[in-house]
Amino acid sequence: MEEWISGILDKGKGLAQMGLCDHCLGRMFAKLGENLTDERRGQMIRAALADNGEVFEKDDICPLCEDVFDMVPRFAEAVADKVKELDVDVIVGPAMGGIVYAYELARQTGKRAIFTERVDNVMTLK
Repeated sequence: MEEWISGILDKGKGLAQMGLCDHCLGRMFAKLGENLTDERRGQMIRAALADNGEVFEKDDICPLCEDVFDMVPRFAEAVADKVKELDVDVIVGPAMGGIVYAYELARQTGKRAIFTERVDNVMTLK
């Protein structure tokens, strides 16, 4: 188990008990762990809880986001047709709230995806 997870397991347990999806569970700890999506961070928290014998299933519909992330491919598909008409090489999304959309749009258009992140108060490509 990664060190950052052990420090938040009690809080993670409380949130997992609420039935949050992995995206929302991971988003609650967005500043922890490196190079992780919210979904991956949530999966790691849920796995660490399970390793401790505490299994919490996601609700059928996330009480926080109402499963909006399951709709990302549909949103991206609507935009992808228009983006394909443009002369672009890279799809760029903001780290805070845009990575999932940018990567899905890039997947559907066959383009490369990158994201931006604020470093010392300056937006930086990652």
